[in-house]
Amino acid sequence: MKRILILFISITLILILFISLFTLIPTFEQAKIDYWSQKGVELYEQGNHTKAVKWYRKAAEQGNASAQNNLGGCYANGEGVPQNYTEAVKWYRKAAEQGNASAQ
Repeated sequence: MKRILILFISITLILILFISLFTLIPTFEQAKIDYWSQKGVELYEQGNHTKAVKWYRKAAEQGNASAQNNLGGCYANGEGVPQNYTEAVKWYRKAAEQGNASAQ
């Protein structure tokens, strides 16, 4: 009886650990995407708009609303990319659909 209880507890703990690991995977992925967006902000603030656009795009394509908004701004103002209002609206719209107040 005692062995069965220990086995049950062990299996339960393994399952909890397994489930916890799978819930953390999206968190790690999101942290990476947030890093890309923040890297874009840092580069933009340093005046390196071309490199900022690269990082904004990387995060924006993964659904980061802040990066989408910032990429839209780069297109609207021709910073790091040729000015393109169609692209600007595209990225602003994506950000706005996610509730980004600046893009609305």
